[in-house]
Amino acid sequence: MVLKNLSHNEVIVAAMQYESNYSILSAQYKQKEQEVKEAEESAKKAILSIQTLHKQQQALFDEFVLLRQRYDEQKASTGACSLFVNSSYCKNIILEQESFRSVVIHICENE
Repeated sequence: MVLKNLSHNEVIVAAMQYESNYSILSAQYKQKEQEVKEAEESAKKAILSIQTLHKQQQALFDEFVLLRQRYDEQKASTGACSLFVNSSYCKNIILEQESFRSVVIHICENE
C-alpha cells in the first residue's frame, strides 16, 4: 500500500484495518497456541498410559513364565508314581494330571 497517494482519512482507515486484522490474527494465534498446548498434554498422557499398560503386560507375562516353569517342574517331579499297599496284594496307583484342576487315579490290581 502506497501512503503518498492516500488522504489523511484513508491513512487512518488503513491503520484501523491493520490494527483490526492484527488483533484478529493475534487472537487466532493465541487460540492455536492453546490448542497445541492441550494436544501436547493429551499426547503426554497417552504415552504415559501406553507405558503403564506395557509394564503391566510385561509383569503378567513374567508371572506367566514363572508359573509355567513351576508347573513344568512339578509335573516332571510328580508325573507318574506307583504305590504298593502290601506285598501280597498290590494296587498300582498311577496319577496323571490332565489339567491344572483335575487328577485322574487309575487303580490296577496285580495278582
